[in-house]
Amino acid sequence: MELKESYPAIAETYYKLSNQELADMNLLHAQVVSIIDEYRKKNGEPPEAMKMLYEILHKKHIQHTAMVKSMLSLYKE
Repeated sequence: MELKESYPAIAETYYKLSNQELADMNLLHAQVVSIIDEYRKKNGEPPEAMKMLYEILHKKHIQHTAMVKSMLSLYKE
């Protein structure tokens, strides 16, 4: 946001990189969900510690994604 007026090309590059990072983060999240699903099929429910860790990190993922999307939306206004 700080570079939008003074260095629009750099700001646009950061915008594009941020969108790519969101896509990468979603790909990694999908991989984790897939691993957990695979674990369930082979072994039943994951241990409580694994589920707790996933829930903590998933919550952070959702919060981070919302913040980044908000900033990207502001940038495009």
